[in-house]
Amino acid sequence: MTMKKVSDFVLLMAGALLAFILFAGFLKAFSSSNDGPSPGSIFLPVLNRPNQAERISKIAATASPSISSASPPSLTSTLSAASVAASLSPSQAAVESIVKDVSILPQECHLGRRHIQDWDIERHLLLAKHPTVKKYTHNGKPRLFMLTGSQPQPCHGDKGDYLMLKSLKNKIDYCMLHDVQIFYNMAVLDKSMDSFWSKLPLIRASMEAHPEAEWFWWIDSDVVITDMLFELPLHLYKPYNLVVHGWEREVFEKKSVMGLNAGSFLVRNCGWSFKFMDRWASMGPKGRIRDIAGRLQSKLLHDRPPDYPGDDQAALIYFMIREHDQWGDKILLERRFNLNGYWLDMVGNLEGIEAGEWRKKGKGTNLLRPFVTHFAGCQPCTGNRTPPSRISNVSTKWSVPSILQTTKCYTPWGSIILTSILLM
Repeated sequence: MTMKKVSDFVLLMAGALLAFILFAGFLKAFSSSNDGPSPGSIFLPVLNRPNQAERISKIAATASPSISSASPPSLTSTLSAASVAASLSPSQAAVESIVKDVSILPQECHLGRRHIQDWDIERHLLLAKHPTVKKYTHNGKPRLFMLTGSQPQPCHGDKGDYLMLKSLKNKIDYCMLHDVQIFYNMAVLDKSMDSFWSKLPLIRASMEAHPEAEWFWWIDSDVVITDMLFELPLHLYKPYNLVVHGWEREVFEKKSVMGLNAGSFLVRNCGWSFKFMDRWASMGPKGRIRDIAGRLQSKLLHDRPPDYPGDDQAALIYFMIREHDQWGDKILLERRFNLNGYWLDMVGNLEGIEAGEWRKKGKGTNLLRPFVTHFAGCQPCTGNRTPPSRISNVSTKWSVPSILQTTKCYTPWGSIILTSILLM
């Protein structure tokens, strides 16, 4: 009697399983025949693919910088561009590869929770609605907002958390001295824009949240302010919306990925910045788009490794060169002072520099104390230090506390932080 009950139960379960399989197959067949998008495709971004004429024009521009791709070419110019691209490219396969890469990349990536058509008008209305909120400080200077941050997890590197804390304290001290607001971010605002791309969603969200701020200053966590008395000359940047430390010759002539550095830059809170950051972020989504962007960046920049995924610094240079007519007149490459000084160029040059601001030509030592010093490659938080080979030639003649004598990256880091405090 018991065996019969067990067999009946087994048959019942088998029948239920068979019915479930048949129902699942019927449901799948029905859903595949539907013309509407599947639930997973709803979350995929819509890629605006350029037409064939624009693709050929961009290929020609990649092969020959003298050919402009600012406007859609005519039939004659399209054929000419195609012939130039075919003649300068190593093979037809290379031409087709460039066409495919360019066609896949989106024209822009909308940052933030909503798309804003005209931020200048919306910002004006917001400030008019709240007259007590001013975009200038009490002394008449444009309101400046500093943005920085790091990952939420604890640092794995030796003394990494300690150095990050000292670096944050350094920035807070500067902001207190110069009436600058600061926000330290540890959240991921956009999962597709991780790593070094995470700064763009943060800047975009901060602009919308703080319309009273005229300028935003992004500064990496491994950047240290080394001249506490220096004040950013914002009054000189009225014609510009983006200020980056760099050199025109290195960017436009040599096409070097080191022609500028995106670790410390100024961006104006305006509609132009909203549009440019959407364009800048089009190479940022991780996955296939970022990989394709890396190939396009490496084709343009001669000193960039070909197997690296797309990064924000190379993307900035890419759009400055390829779309200079559209964005170039509002971007300034600042070289009059160290908005982003490379630490290997600063080490050993702090001795003998007197406290003060700009040096007049022909007086004193003619040396400027570096405004900021960027420890690019040291990566104190992750511990994955990748400094250049020149690091072995760094002078170590000046003494530092033993707690900071851990690596040749950390030694000047700690010394420069201490020097910036002692020279105040």
